[in-house]
Amino acid sequence: YGLEKYYEDTLSRNNNQVYVNFFAEIFSNIKQSITSNKREGDIITSIEPTVENYLEKEIGSVSRQYNSKLTGGIIIDPMTGEIYAMSLAPSFNLNSFNTEKNISVFNNPLVEGLYEMGSIIKPLTMAAGIDSGAVTAETKYNDKGSLTLNTATIYNYDKKARGVVDMQQVLSQSLNLGVSFVVSRMGNANFANYMRGFGLDEETGIDLPG
Repeated sequence: YGLEKYYEDTLSRNNNQVYVNFFAEIFSNIKQSITSNKREGDIITSIEPTVENYLEKEIGSVSRQYNSKLTGGIIIDPMTGEIYAMSLAPSFNLNSFNTEKNISVFNNPLVEGLYEMGSIIKPLTMAAGIDSGAVTAETKYNDKGSLTLNTATIYNYDKKARGVVDMQQVLSQSLNLGVSFVVSRMGNANFANYMRGFGLDEETGIDLPG
């Protein structure tokens, strides 16, 4: 699981010889060679032990305080994308884990879970709308509070109408109907191309399974 699963090809060995512990070989009177059993490759992670330790303590504290079903956090370098720390609570003890009980505990919802995009998609949609020329900062629309598309009804978060508003208010008030309006002006195919252009269908680069 985890990094070991992701880099299985890198860490695997070429033969079926029994692994000889390096320290056991040094301090043993029995001379055994592990040259033919050499690793295919090495992994150096970006995890910072001090930062990881701090995050695990904080996540554990929050989990106990709120008795949460799941608490998680990631500390990332915003310039490079390197992961300095990643933690989840509750966790599990590998020394006493029963895989027959619940094998799903090995899943890491921080990188393997599927979630709706949420309101972060709104500024991306607006950027695409402006860049494509479908809307400008001065463009206005009549917000009626709901919109039915393909039998599904879309509402603003509070199910209230806003009347005539401009594009800035779409972002300021996080209006679902506002971004729906932008997409309608762009066209579905054009909107999809922009989202792919933002890289939303690409892997994150976090080298963990899923």
